Amino acid sequence: LLLRQRLRMAKLQLTHLFASSVDEALGSCSEQAFCDGFNLPAEHAQVLARAHQQATDKLRGNALAELNLISDEHGVDAALGRLDSLKAERPLLPDGSRCLVAAPKESALMLNEAAQPARRRHVQAMRSALEQARGS
Repeated sequence: LLLRQRLRMAKLQLTHLFASSVDEALGSCSEQAFCDGFNLPAEHAQVLARAHQQATDKLRGNALAELNLISDEHGVDAALGRLDSLKAERPLLPDGSRCLVAAPKESALMLNEAAQPARRRHVQAMRSALEQARGS
């Protein structure tokens, strides 16, 4: 249930981001600029403004419908689920953060590198303890 909710939220975020991008692109041609582009008398402005609004509404609707079709065709829901499971499987690093890489070889390398400072501190502590033991 929690995974489904996260997938739904991720897809909503993706859709919102896409819709915002479409709105920004469609907004780059204002109603006034659209009407001015036809260089017609002022009495045609209202008709052109309505045509602009209808066209942008239709384009936005079509773009969002295409996003849904493309998402379904390419299995975006399943891919988001895999990403979420990979995120959940990321190994915990010694500093408490999670490994950013999903590939096992890269994860092992990152874990080894992340553990180096802790290993150096451990070696130093062991050396200090040995020196103290020898000096006593």
